[in-house]
Amino acid sequence: MGYFGCTIGIVGNHDDFGPDLSRVQSLDRAHFLTQGTATTHGLRVAGQSGIIGRTDKNFRLTEDAYLKGVASLLRQAPHVLLTHLSPRINAEGLQGEAQLTAVLAKGPRTLVLCGHSHWPTVEPQVLANGTQVLNADGKVFILTRA
Repeated sequence: MGYFGCTIGIVGNHDDFGPDLSRVQSLDRAHFLTQGTATTHGLRVAGQSGIIGRTDKNFRLTEDAYLKGVASLLRQAPHVLLTHLSPRINAEGLQGEAQLTAVLAKGPRTLVLCGHSHWPTVEPQVLANGTQVLNADGKVFILTRA
């Protein structure tokens, strides 16, 4: 028995499992989300893998497909949303995708864990709808129950 009851993750554009992708997807107590949800201990986690880009490259989707995927996940009211891409936070000068920011701001309030673009802060960024965004690029966050 491991230390953790469950692992839920997504992949980015530089991840490559080659022929072992099906082995990753079939791991016990692990959920590999390309675009989907997993629930553990009453916590509903949604995940959108990849980035916006050329679809002939690894884990990339068209802008429309990526954003529609995120919007669809948000309609399921997850407690946590995992995205490889970061939203752009103009007021703080934090890099990311402005289109993703717009989609997140229209959805229900949630906690977003993202990456891809490095943000020099560990502080949550709060969108107008109350969504909190934590950029995990080069960082580790440990979340516990209050």
